[in-house]
Amino acid sequence: MKKKISAKILVLTGALFAAGAAGIIILFSMVYSMNNKSQKISNDCMQAVSIMADTSTAIEKVQKYAYRVCQSV
Repeated sequence: MKKKISAKILVLTGALFAAGAAGIIILFSMVYSMNNKSQKISNDCMQAVSIMADTSTAIEKVQKYAYRVCQSV
């Protein structure tokens, strides 16, 4: 009787351990996937900011040129 109970406890403990290990593996894969997605979003945002900075610089140059042209007329 005691052997059957201890075997049941060991089986349940093993099942809980396996479920916990599977949960940890799934969690790590989800974190890795989220990290990749956030890295892609970050790179896209940095690229957009860089484009906006270049555009702003170009607009400033055009405004300075237009101001000089208006002043000379």
